[in-house]
Amino acid sequence: MLDVSFRFDFFHHFCVFARFSRSTGGQGIYRYDVDTIDSSIKCELSEVAKLYGPQRARGPVMTAFVAVTGTETLTKKVGGNLFIGATYETFTVRTRAFKKRRNINVDNNVNCSKSFVVSVGVYSCFVDQRHRFFSWETISCSESSMASMDLSAGVKTNWIVEASITGDLVSKREWKIEIVAPLEK
Repeated sequence: MLDVSFRFDFFHHFCVFARFSRSTGGQGIYRYDVDTIDSSIKCELSEVAKLYGPQRARGPVMTAFVAVTGTETLTKKVGGNLFIGATYETFTVRTRAFKKRRNINVDNNVNCSKSFVVSVGVYSCFVDQRHRFFSWETISCSESSMASMDLSAGVKTNWIVEASITGDLVSKREWKIEIVAPLEK
């Protein structure tokens, strides 16, 4: 008898965010990389520029300092069983970061039409602290999010002897976004 099983789970978990994506209408996220995060930040900054509209002329310089840190954890596990069992597992952690000055400008809205844009909390930061921003106070916010994917496969047979082969792949990405505005003169 041959028993073949295959399991695929895709799990998204956002620690802080209330919505998945503007342009995909709440569907799943297919990209969760630095381009996704950077485009999402630019999109939300364009929404801030629209929100602040006419107040911008008498307000502070419309720039913000953005720091993004991303961590990817990849776990690979392979195992087998023929009379005795054994497994081999590798674990890799990769960190990427960038810091950049960003203009709070409506021209950034070109990023909002990208299919992979997600909510990163920049817009809510500026909405919640609008009065402070226009009082020339420095505002600061931090948001974190995580997505993970789990892929497992296995084959088992009971012909003459019991034998099995299994494998797992788990990938997790976490992003932390910090924003400070306006920049010092």
